[in-house]
Amino acid sequence: MIKLILPVVISLVLSLFYILKFNNIQKSITIISIGTVINMVCLLLGTFWFWSTVSDGIAQGIQSVIYGICFGVILLINVIAVIVLKKRKIS
Repeated sequence: MIKLILPVVISLVLSLFYILKFNNIQKSITIISIGTVINMVCLLLGTFWFWSTVSDGIAQGIQSVIYGICFGVILLINVIAVIVLKKRKIS
């Protein structure tokens, strides 16, 4: 179970850390784009890691679907975080 959840948590933490650290320096679209790339790389590395350690094809397919859903959810969290931080900065 940790093999499945660890890449998702790492992806979320790294992308949010990047967003919080560089929010004042860069434009919103740049922050979201780089956060998305970080998210994608972490989840792809997690996919390769899971596929190399598990030989069950059904588990690999389910894991790919779960990571796809997690990619969308983390992307949504990142966009909301950027919007909230930018609005807080303007106020």
